[in-house]
Amino acid sequence: MNFTLRNEIRTTNFSLSVENYSKRLMRGYSLARESKVVLCTAMRNCNERLDTFFNVFDFLKRNFKETSCVVYENDSDDGTDRTLKEWKSKNENIDLRCQRLKTGSTVEGVEPATRCKLIADARNKYLVTVEKKYSDYDYIVIVDSDMLGIFPEGLFSSLGAEEDLQWDAVTSNGIDFYQGRCIYYDIFPHMDENGEVYTSYKRLAAGELWHPGLQKPYPMFSGFVKVKSAFGGMGIYKTGSIAGARYSTYKLNNELTSIWGDKLCDTSCSEHVALHYDMINNGFDKIYINPSQMTIRGAKANLQMLEEYKKYLDESHPKND
Repeated sequence: MNFTLRNEIRTTNFSLSVENYSKRLMRGYSLARESKVVLCTAMRNCNERLDTFFNVFDFLKRNFKETSCVVYENDSDDGTDRTLKEWKSKNENIDLRCQRLKTGSTVEGVEPATRCKLIADARNKYLVTVEKKYSDYDYIVIVDSDMLGIFPEGLFSSLGAEEDLQWDAVTSNGIDFYQGRCIYYDIFPHMDENGEVYTSYKRLAAGELWHPGLQKPYPMFSGFVKVKSAFGGMGIYKTGSIAGARYSTYKLNNELTSIWGDKLCDTSCSEHVALHYDMINNGFDKIYINPSQMTIRGAKANLQMLEEYKKYLDESHPKND
C-alpha cells in the first residue's frame, strides 16, 4: 500500500502484518530479560505529566534485567523538582540532577533557536552521565517528559527487530491531533533516507509553519522506515551507537551539507538532527521509525485521541486478513 506522511514526502510501501508485530514483540521481551537499559530525559515544568514518565520507568524495570534512570531538570516552578526528589527517595538506580540556571523557559516565551539550544544543552547532560556511569548498559531509552501518552510496549517490538535490521536507533510514531484530525508529531527532526528535510527555523521565524493537517501518522503494524533523523517523543538507542554523539543546534555547514544536501545550508536544525548526524558520521547510520512504537502528544489530548486514531486507520487503510 502507498502511505504519505505529508504531501511533500514520497510515498513508501508498507507491508502491514499484525503477526509479524507479535513475533517481534515476543522476541523483544525475551531479549530485554537479558539486557540492561537506562531511561533518560530532560525536563522543566512537567509536574502534571510525570506519572506517564514514572509508568515508563516501572514498565522497563519489570521487563529488563536491569533498569536505571538519568533525569536532568532545571528551573521548574511548578513543583517538578520536588516530585522528582520524592520519587527518587522511593526508587533505586535513579540519577537525578536539578539545577537553577535562571536561563528562562526551555519551552515557552523564547524564540525557537534559543529554545532548542537550551534543550540541547540539557539533553547533553544526561548523555555525559550515561557515558560516565552506564557505558556497560546495552540500551538507552530517551523520552520527552511532556508527552501525554507513551506506549512502552512498542519498544519491545523494536528490540525484536534488532536481529533482522541490526539497527542503531529506533524512533517513534508520534500522534497528535489538529482540528480533529490525526497528524504525525515531530516533523521537525524528520529527515528521510535521502536527507529530505521538511522544515527549518527560518520558516518558523517567518511564520511559514508546516501544514499540520497534511502530516499523516504512520499506520500501526506497518514496516520500519529507514531515516536519517526522527524522534517522535521517544527513541531507543544502542549505547555503543550513540556514544560520543551530542545534541546541538549549530548552523549547518559544508560538512553536513555533504551528507544531507544543499537544502540544509543556512538553516538551524533540530537538536535531534545534529545527534543523528554525529551517529552517522561515527558509522552508526541504521536509524529507523517503528510505526508500532507509539506516543501521544497534545495539551488537550485525552483517550478520545486513540479512538480517532483507530477511526483514521479504519478509514484510510484496509484491514489485515
